[in-house]
Amino acid sequence: MPSVSHVVAEGGQRISNRQRPSPLSALVQLIRQPLFWLVLGALVLRCLVLLLWTGAIDGEGAEYARIAQNLLWGRGYSGIAEPGKQLFFPPLFPFAIAGLGWILRDMELAARSISVVMGAVLVLPTYSAARRMFDHRIGLLAGAIVAGHPYLVYMSIRANCEMTYLTLLMSGIALTFVTISSGSYRTFALAGTSFGLAALVRPEALAYLVVSALVIVLGSLVNGVTPHAALARRIGLMLGVFALISAPYTAWLSIQTGALRLEGKSALNLATDRRIAAGEPPYAAEFGIDKSGRERGVWNQPNLVTIQQSSSGVLGLVRHLRLKARTVIFNMSQAMVSNTFGGPAMFLLVVLGILAAPWSRLQAVFHTQLLSVVGLTALGTFFIYYTADRFYVALIPAYAIWAANGCRRLTEWSTGTLRALAPGLSSRRYARLVAIGALGISALSSAVPTRDGLITEHDTQSLKAIGESLRGPSPGALRILASQTVVPFHAEATHFWLPYGNEQAALNYVQQRQIDVVVLRTHDANAIPYVGHWIQDGIPLPGAKLVQVGSLDGDSVYVYRILRL
Repeated sequence: MPSVSHVVAEGGQRISNRQRPSPLSALVQLIRQPLFWLVLGALVLRCLVLLLWTGAIDGEGAEYARIAQNLLWGRGYSGIAEPGKQLFFPPLFPFAIAGLGWILRDMELAARSISVVMGAVLVLPTYSAARRMFDHRIGLLAGAIVAGHPYLVYMSIRANCEMTYLTLLMSGIALTFVTISSGSYRTFALAGTSFGLAALVRPEALAYLVVSALVIVLGSLVNGVTPHAALARRIGLMLGVFALISAPYTAWLSIQTGALRLEGKSALNLATDRRIAAGEPPYAAEFGIDKSGRERGVWNQPNLVTIQQSSSGVLGLVRHLRLKARTVIFNMSQAMVSNTFGGPAMFLLVVLGILAAPWSRLQAVFHTQLLSVVGLTALGTFFIYYTADRFYVALIPAYAIWAANGCRRLTEWSTGTLRALAPGLSSRRYARLVAIGALGISALSSAVPTRDGLITEHDTQSLKAIGESLRGPSPGALRILASQTVVPFHAEATHFWLPYGNEQAALNYVQQRQIDVVVLRTHDANAIPYVGHWIQDGIPLPGAKLVQVGSLDGDSVYVYRILRL
């Protein structure tokens, strides 16, 4: 990722190596830069939202944070939700949580803090890429959009990997833009480093690396700056650095699964998708058990079992892509104009930013790189069996760059139109108000669903309180059965998934796994047949006792203790 000083130097005056300023004057120069205040403002905003709206950790965050806990507890690379080694989540984010959590003594706070910082730092590569495509002012506006985008602020307070991944990915893209004009070995190595680290957060970064290599070749043909042989060596360096960073995880994953494997998540997602497509209820495909109480779902068995059993082959993959295409196209079209990302106003600015002015040859290369973000984001959703806004979050920095240019084009159009209609009017000032109004409508469109998400986030404090009240004498000693990992995480308990099956099989499961606590929620009854009976009449086991009742967003939570007689 470009350093703060590197990006600020791009935005302001370059500092001669022969006349380096004193540390004090360098600090003064830094705080005079608008980019510094954008990053600082983004950080302060995220910290305030974190302090005011934080609730319980979410399900995926609980997985990441528990992996970090288990690393520090000496239990290896294992998570909270599935038995055995965790083969779904790559290691960089959990290891970063473990490192910071060891200092803070709080894994949840560590995970959220990393997201807050990385969410603020995302301003830098977005600015850098926009400046390369257009100019300094467009870069600052794109950075400001990222700094204050409501959904990015919301994602920055969660214990998820999206902000870490997105910042590393955008750093790789920004450095790709730099390589096209500068071509230094150092820049190529930094680009490979950014993509390599991003792949250790989410493996689809490999696809962006390949696209970036092709974009660099295309840019070299357009620019003609670097000879072909030298370019090949530099791209080889970028690919080599990426391989050096990602190879240890690839080797470890391949050893665990017994075959060469770059990632583990797609096999698990596709296995779930196939079972749902075959007619199984979604919860049964995820967490089903047989009559004897043995796990048969994708997610209540060890990851290794499902990965080793999955072998769709090329024809099976082609069939999956064909069957999924309509759903992916529909979900992507909905996401592109979603209020979460800015709504129709943002999409209009994006279209203006892309099409309102002819592209130069170099801009065509840059646009190709950003358009690949849209395409690869859609491609990634072929390998996920459900949909969520966060799967499309990579659109936002690209949207910010295009929308910033769209604001300029809208201002130019408004200026010319107002000048023709009202010659005596201060057309430039009012034209800017039109662009500001469009951005304001976009921000408001995103703020409404984001506010709802923050309210829901804050309300989950009751789940956190329930979990903390259940903590046992030592981590992992308590065994909790639940449909979500939130309460077990805050209880520092061993989690077991509430199973799908008939009532007797579920009772057998409770006894076989020596469950201490069962957490039921009223909405669980919609997916699991026996839950409604257990909520209404109690769990039909000797020693089962209702000890807590809570509420969350119109949903009741029932906590049962299972006393072993």
